[in-house]
Order: sequence, then C-alpha cells, then structure tokens
Amino acid sequence: MGRLLAPDLRPEEAWEFWDAYDSGFSLPFRDLRAEDVRAKTRLEVRKAVGQLLTPQRHRFLAKVTGWPRIGWFDEIFDDARFVHMVRDGRAWVNSILGVPWWKGWQGPWNWRWGPLSAEHRNEWEASGRSFVVLAAIEWKVLMEATEIARKRISEDRFFEVRYEQLCAQPKEVLSEILEFCELPASSSLERVMGATSFENANRKWTEDLTADQQKKLQGTLQSHLVRYGFVDPGP
Repeated sequence: MGRLLAPDLRPEEAWEFWDAYDSGFSLPFRDLRAEDVRAKTRLEVRKAVGQLLTPQRHRFLAKVTGWPRIGWFDEIFDDARFVHMVRDGRAWVNSILGVPWWKGWQGPWNWRWGPLSAEHRNEWEASGRSFVVLAAIEWKVLMEATEIARKRISEDRFFEVRYEQLCAQPKEVLSEILEFCELPASSSLERVMGATSFENANRKWTEDLTADQQKKLQGTLQSHLVRYGFVDPGP
C-alpha cells in the first residue's frame, strides 16, 4: 500500500488506522485470531507502530472494544501485554442500550456478533425477543470470547481490571497497570488522575430499567454474574 498511516493518539479506538491494514478489523462477525493475520498486514502494522516508538516511549498503547482480538495482536506483537477492563454485565447492558450505534435494535441478523447459538436463540425467543436480553447475550458472547482468547497466551501477559475497583482506587489500579506494562510512573499522568473524578455508575441499571427488564436481565446473566464474582452464588 502507499504511505503508512499513523493512528489517532486520542484515548479512543483508532478503527480507521487498523482497518487501513486489515479491512475486517473493526467489524468482524467473530473474534480475530492469529490465523487471520496476513503476512502483509503483520509487516505493515509493525512498521507503522515502530515509527511511533522512541527510547523514551517504548510501549505503544491501543484501546479496542468488542471482540478481544488478542490472537490477532499476539500474532503481530509477540511481546504484547493485554489489560482487560471488566464491568458488571448489568451495567454494561444498561450502557449499551443508551448508545445510538448499538446494532442490536436491528436484531441478531444484522448485528456484529455472528449468529445466535441454539441456546442463546431459545433464551432470546423465550424472553419475547427482548432487547435487554439480546444485549445481555452480547455481553456473555464477548466475555466468553475473551476467556477463550486469553488461554492462548501466557498468564503473565494478561491483566484483568475491574471497573468498580478502578473507580474506587484509581491511582492504585493505574500503578498496577503501569507495572504490568513495564512503564515508569509519570508525574503528568498523576496530575491528570488527581484532577479526574471517577464515578462508579454500576447501579444505574436499577434506576434506568423497569422491574420486568431487571428481572429478565438478572435471569439471563445469573450464571455469568456468579462466574465473574458480581453476585454471590447463594446457598
């Protein structure tokens, strides 16, 4: 291809950058794995990112949402480290239902996460094709994809952060992330963190959703909420 593109350095997903080297990066119907990386893509992405690195800035940070794409990145950067931000599925569902770009409104035939499994289809149909339930299924699909992907790399290259922990102890959590990424402490970053307010909005779903929607949401996510420690398993 022509000139190498530089990624947008703002703290958001640089979809145009990644799509320039792999046209399916931003909107695949399944998670991207190592075998999806073409030789040309690997060379061009490594070159583009390499141009941004300096002796003082030896780590390139990228934010992605949706599919984890751990296998894809690992194939290109064999020294990559992955920080996974986990949020309570109930809060995640409430949040995704409030954004205009969620494709679930068009049904699972037109969304980004592939066809529903038989189990998920039965679950969705039994709910009366609830959009709340469909969004909950999406969260489960993405969490399960991350579980699969993380098993294909060594444990020392994967670090998980809880959203509520970050809100409660931002400086401490950031320090752990920096250490994991082998990055030094930064006084400028500490100043930004000190001036930033972190509000835990995990409970908003109890205010924004109706009693019936909350019941369906809880029922759909129950086993996963227990698995990830967001609710107690009970007696």
